[in-house]
Amino acid sequence: KGIMEFVKSVKSLTNISKPNFLEININDLLNRVYTLMNPEFKQTSIELVLRLPTRNFTTRGDLELLEHALINLIKNAKEAFGEQPANKLCKVVLSAGSKDGFTVISVQDNGPGMSCEVQENIFVPFYTTKKGGSGIGLALSRQIMRLHKGQLLCNSEEGKGAVFTMKF
Repeated sequence: KGIMEFVKSVKSLTNISKPNFLEININDLLNRVYTLMNPEFKQTSIELVLRLPTRNFTTRGDLELLEHALINLIKNAKEAFGEQPANKLCKVVLSAGSKDGFTVISVQDNGPGMSCEVQENIFVPFYTTKKGGSGIGLALSRQIMRLHKGQLLCNSEEGKGAVFTMKF
């Protein structure tokens, strides 16, 4: 069973479909992902916040692949909270904007954050800090961004949460 799971993970990492590039409205993309993920958050004490850009803008990309990457980032942010104190307001914020001429989509949490050592390894396939994790999600999300000629970046500090940014 373990070998089969490993093979399945390797396949998912290497068999990303060729992107079908279309013009994507960023607000529509964020709304779709928020609508899909929010019910999962409603069952927890973690709040999913959507911050839409004030103006509509677009990027070229594959809608399904970008949704897949965003869903993975949001799930990771949710799972990062683990066992948080009941009195802490736990939030995951999905937002987008424009920075230095680039389109950016961010998933930010106010969870426990990551050490420098963990940050150095999170995009390495099969590296995981989660019990039962495969270590494929972030490697796959980064590969999706590379197929879009973009970047997936992480900024985190222990005790202060993390921000994952998709930069187009």
